[in-house]
Amino acid sequence: MTYLDNQKNDFNSYKVLKKLISTIQKIELIKPENVVKEIAYTKYTLLPHIKEIFTEEIKKGLIIRGPINPLKGKFFDGDYLSDISISFKRKPLIGIEVKLLKSEGRHQSLSTAIGQTVIYSLKQYERAILLIIDEKLNIDKDELTMLRKSLYKNNVTLIYFNFSKNDNQLRFMD
Repeated sequence: MTYLDNQKNDFNSYKVLKKLISTIQKIELIKPENVVKEIAYTKYTLLPHIKEIFTEEIKKGLIIRGPINPLKGKFFDGDYLSDISISFKRKPLIGIEVKLLKSEGRHQSLSTAIGQTVIYSLKQYERAILLIIDEKLNIDKDELTMLRKSLYKNNVTLIYFNFSKNDNQLRFMD
């Protein structure tokens, strides 16, 4: 199924978001190693997977940019750069903030990432995604649900992966 109409070049960011969410949770993402920086993991692991999801749409004009060449947005006189951006015909559609949560500084990292994605959804993009990769094995599912619902009210979708005990793969948490 393609989400770009050949005749009208209509683009529905909700359908693209839905396709991304339904597909990314099935991808076997490898755990980032401790020394791997967020920007490198985004550029070399996540970005290629996301581009692969939208191969047909890219042929029709969808643009997916990564952390090396981001779209710049302004808010409260500051620059905001999403880690991954999805746009069509120079119209920013979806901004993705990637956050690798480690035990050190996790609360500040999470707070900053939440704030950034809310700003993306308020000003620059139609929709925003907060994609969290958490090294913790166990997470309070009620807290995850609460965060997901609160973000959703601000047009932000939470995609959450955490480490698995048994292998080198990440585990999608819905």
